[in-house]
Amino acid sequence: MGGPFRILFQFDSKLTNSENRNLVKFEVNKIRQTQKEIKVPINPFEFEEIFNICKCLYNNKSTGLDNVSYEHIKYGGKTLQKHLCNLFNLIIQTRYTPLDWKTSVIIPLFKGGNKNKTDPNSYRRKSLTSCIAKIFEKCLYPRFDSLHIKFPHQSQMAYQKELSSIHASFNLQEPIRHYIERNSDFIVVLLDSTKAFDTVWHDALLYKLHKYGVTGDLWLLIDEIYSEMRSSVLFNGRLVGLN
Repeated sequence: MGGPFRILFQFDSKLTNSENRNLVKFEVNKIRQTQKEIKVPINPFEFEEIFNICKCLYNNKSTGLDNVSYEHIKYGGKTLQKHLCNLFNLIIQTRYTPLDWKTSVIIPLFKGGNKNKTDPNSYRRKSLTSCIAKIFEKCLYPRFDSLHIKFPHQSQMAYQKELSSIHASFNLQEPIRHYIERNSDFIVVLLDSTKAFDTVWHDALLYKLHKYGVTGDLWLLIDEIYSEMRSSVLFNGRLVGLN
């Protein structure tokens, strides 16, 4: 497999075998200890950053369990946003996030049709988290300098600004036409990962982040954010437990 394709499809053998889970866990624990020792701080937030992000927040978005909406923050004014800036800076200094930020409420949405309503697989799961936590993530994202250079790959269309499935379709159609015009074979391999976002292997995610150059307090903060996560389910107006 040549040049750009080799880079695109390269993988770490540790992450392709479920038997290696303990090995990856060991590697992540080693990374965790190393990052605590090297002490690379996160650049503090400036009020201007928080203000610019808050003024661009969309209205009428769902809230988490705290019922704090984007409108509360957006129209709360500069005084509230200055307090938010102080809070965010305290979080990156202590590498600690509130438990409420790690608590989500899951809304099951019926897929419709003739699907069995008693089967959990007949529902899409919409997970709602704290709006303040999402603002913090928006502020933190630009600090992933090394990640922005190496990820995502230029051929990835999902979750990219100004890109959509139309671009992916175009990228697929062009080589198909190219090879058809030359009477050549063209093989398309389609992969659909079942419940990909529901089953993200967090240790592997942390391992890959480190491989992509995320280090120091930034890596430790992501590690902390993904610890002690819990959720509840809102169904028929009833909130069922926290796990």
